[in-house]
Amino acid sequence: HSVVGVAKAINRFAFMRGIMESGDDSVQASLEMHLLTLTFLQQRLASPGGISALDIGCGTGWLLEAFALASNNSNSRISGFDLDVEAASRALSDPDAASAATETPPPKVFQANVLQERFGL
Repeated sequence: HSVVGVAKAINRFAFMRGIMESGDDSVQASLEMHLLTLTFLQQRLASPGGISALDIGCGTGWLLEAFALASNNSNSRISGFDLDVEAASRALSDPDAASAATETPPPKVFQANVLQERFGL
């Protein structure tokens, strides 16, 4: 998939729901930044041998979904991690996610507030 094709295929509402409900966009990277990231990584994401990708600070999983779509490879392994347990638990919660129709295994999402658990902050 091209960057444009990936952007059009993703259900953006599923990933922007929290912002739309709360009105707080202070923790969400802009769509432009996500598209720039995809543009820089486009050739690597299409590697015939698959990819290994880890999105630190994955939030609700927009880039995870995009990586899965762009890769479309059964050898790819895509993971995400976020401190915001609520956002991470919503990551890829869309049952109609466009990446479900690809050969890429579903991304794994890890969640933990390390600062709270480890340091009591």
